[in-house]
Amino acid sequence: MVTLRHGDLKYGWNAGNLDELYDLDQDPHEMTDLSEDAAYADQLLDMRKRMYTFMVKTRCPYVGVYTRDAFKATIKRAQPREDMLLPIKL
Repeated sequence: MVTLRHGDLKYGWNAGNLDELYDLDQDPHEMTDLSEDAAYADQLLDMRKRMYTFMVKTRCPYVGVYTRDAFKATIKRAQPREDMLLPIKL
């Protein structure tokens, strides 16, 4: 699993799974995944961009798998937003 934290949010992704998003201020034990909560759509997009940027900058070998899985996770949602699709423009 690759994770990153920004402020109170923690985002995680692993190959073969959908992404996960937690608000550590409200949920310090990471019991409620917010990645499909519409109220967190903007935060999820921001964390995906941060993850993608990190993977590109560090030449992470999983960046291709990440972009594919993030795309699949986005189209699985009821009403995906076009700006949530990867790859993104930085």
